[in-house]
Amino acid sequence: MTTKLPLMESAVKALIDYFTANMSAKLTAITTDKGDALSLGTVKVYYDAEQGDVPEYPAIFVLGETTDIPEEGTGWVRGQNHISVVALLTDQDASKLKKKCYRYSRAITELVKEAWEGRASNGFLYVTAIEGLAYSPIMTQKGQGAISDVTVRVMLEKVEEAAYP
Repeated sequence: MTTKLPLMESAVKALIDYFTANMSAKLTAITTDKGDALSLGTVKVYYDAEQGDVPEYPAIFVLGETTDIPEEGTGWVRGQNHISVVALLTDQDASKLKKKCYRYSRAITELVKEAWEGRASNGFLYVTAIEGLAYSPIMTQKGQGAISDVTVRVMLEKVEEAAYP
């Protein structure tokens, strides 16, 4: 008998699916709330792994880091999946780029909180607050404008029941 537990892979997929379905509306709502002309754009691509080259921006990475298993029993585990959600952004103006980073971190944070409150995302329970936000320095690329990212660390928790083939 083989035990099959999806753990991190299913957590990353759940977040990507939730962001794909809800990010555009959230970015539009934030732009409306701020009432200025700063365009947040549409997320071009979601990645579930690091990339050597990112051809389109904005891009969002959903990267699994660690899984803690604080409790387990016969045929089940409670997995706490620690995940970094990274928004990679560009702009010609450093001030606008920094504001984009702030607004994308807000969008990611609000979506995670909404999913937690609604118990959405394929049975995952967001049981803790956002674990932290980190803003990278702005890097300029000659002739290509500036690039920066914001990382939002989240934790998804789920009781996983083993599938036996």
